[in-house]
Amino acid sequence: MKKLVALVLVMIGILALVGCNNTKNDLQKRFPEYYNLDTLKGIEVYVWQTDGGTYKCGAMLGTNRGKTFEEILNLEKNSATFEEMRTILSSYDTDKEEITIIPIKINTDGFEIITDEFEQISEIFWDNLQNSENSNVSIENNKIVNIALEHCKTNYDFIDTTYDSVNDEWTVEFWETGAKLPAQRVVLDKNGNVLNVWFAE
Repeated sequence: MKKLVALVLVMIGILALVGCNNTKNDLQKRFPEYYNLDTLKGIEVYVWQTDGGTYKCGAMLGTNRGKTFEEILNLEKNSATFEEMRTILSSYDTDKEEITIIPIKINTDGFEIITDEFEQISEIFWDNLQNSENSNVSIENNKIVNIALEHCKTNYDFIDTTYDSVNDEWTVEFWETGAKLPAQRVVLDKNGNVLNVWFAE
């Protein structure tokens, strides 16, 4: 019986390893341009929100110059999710500090870097990588945003998402540019159940 249990555990381990390798091989086929980047000046990961409120991203080698709109459009054409990008970045022998997360807004005629969201977007990007610190979080940020969008009844320019580890709650706020208060706030539990919906008067 013990031998049987040991054999089952070994098989599970092998299947998990094969699944992981298949995922990495799939990503290498889909995103060849994100692999084997020159890391001498670090890696830059550009992050933007889609019209649906979810986050997408693309990576480029670090440089001492600003990126062109054409380069950003190329990233948008072959964008990755946060989870996919974190898997890609794990293939590099580089420290997390050498990877710069850059939030941007892509317009029809150009793009702009959102300097006041550097820290927030970086935290969201790395959030699910630190499993030991976020073991109570069962749903990724993008899924939470999608659920909150189903309850959005107002206009907004951008979305702000925070996680309360003490109460195991997510707060998704819909903001208009220049406003002092969010237009709407949706509070959800860790499983995505809506606890409260608040509107600005």
